[in-house]
Amino acid sequence: FNSFNLVQSFFDYISSSTIRELRVISSSKYDLKKLVRLCEEINFNWKRKNYYSVAALIRAVLDHIPPIFDQPNFDSVVSQSKKTFKEIVSRLNELRDPANIHLHSQCSSSVSLAVEQDVDKRSDISMLLSKTIEQLKKDL
Repeated sequence: FNSFNLVQSFFDYISSSTIRELRVISSSKYDLKKLVRLCEEINFNWKRKNYYSVAALIRAVLDHIPPIFDQPNFDSVVSQSKKTFKEIVSRLNELRDPANIHLHSQCSSSVSLAVEQDVDKRSDISMLLSKTIEQLKKDL
């Protein structure tokens, strides 16, 4: 373990260990290449302060994973979750509104740009991906 890895992981939105874990799961039911790529792109854009891209990619992750939880959409994942996890996924679901505002607003005479605080849900995404990995391992 060297200090460069510590500094590098500090700047990751999604930990490299989580991405590695997703990469090595061999699910017969789900191909995880897209999920891994979305996570990598979130990190790439987070490091470059591309907050619109981060918001869009988080939305993509939320839309991508419901089948892993045997649900048709992320709202169903939220409603079917147990209390503590439900609080976490509810906060992620709340990210949809700011993402919609930032991604779908039209040009006007006054615009506020997306900032880090608008999309910083790192701990919630971490918990969601941990639960996703847990769910995938149940199916192995």
